[in-house]
Amino acid sequence: MAAKLKKFLLRYYPPGIILQYERDGVMKQKPIDLLDLTPDIADIEVLLSQIIRQEPLISENRRPALRQLINRLIDKMLEQQHHSFTLFKVLRAHILPLTNCAFNKSGDRFITGSYDRTCKAPTHALDILKPTPPPTPAVRAGTLVVSGSIDCTSRLWDVRSGRCLSVKQGHTDEVLDVAFDSAGTKFVSASADGTSRLYNTLTGVCQHTMVGHEGEISKVAFNPQVLEGHTDEIFSCAFNYEGDFIITGSKDNTCRIWKALTASSQTLSTGGSYHD
Repeated sequence: MAAKLKKFLLRYYPPGIILQYERDGVMKQKPIDLLDLTPDIADIEVLLSQIIRQEPLISENRRPALRQLINRLIDKMLEQQHHSFTLFKVLRAHILPLTNCAFNKSGDRFITGSYDRTCKAPTHALDILKPTPPPTPAVRAGTLVVSGSIDCTSRLWDVRSGRCLSVKQGHTDEVLDVAFDSAGTKFVSASADGTSRLYNTLTGVCQHTMVGHEGEISKVAFNPQVLEGHTDEIFSCAFNYEGDFIITGSKDNTCRIWKALTASSQTLSTGGSYHD
């Protein structure tokens, strides 16, 4: 089945446009980077023609919508050139230290997690675990929030109403990290019990429990490869915007950049030796 473009998503920094499309009943995303875009661009129509020519998902009748997005990016760049960034507001919504915070994709709302056993959005307080230990990371995907806690559960929330949609059990130790996939249709939890669990966001069903680690899993991200090379605990990992590279940081005093397709890596802190 041919891919069908569903909508555009705007990425202000680094400048770009995300294509959300459907193929074989599965929603996917594809970025178009506009890293060379500047406010003094000579001819927007030339850029539009180039994008439409190179990207088969975008037809000519999408030109007006694409033009509007490019103009919004340029307007934002001009705003930043003439804007002095200052502290806007300090929010003191929690009585105990924060564990983390996360913005939604549009950047107009955010949520915080705290040791006071709550997650809070600007207009709602999500009473996650009143009688139980405090939560760990909360991650937003559109109108949904997934949170993980040291009570060994993860919970899915509707951020608009503050209602808990489901409670996920199964881990035997605290949940240290949670993450949505790019489409928001799945999320994964990572636990100190050495396992991670993959859930379907729509059905709430645990599709798979992943085992194999001998110690706690402190960070989780979506990628089909197994990346091996670090000699000690990995504390953090992240994809680049294109999704073709991964960076990991470890207690072995190295950072590695990995090719997502081949799992080959470059070790940054040892002079850049390359391992195939």
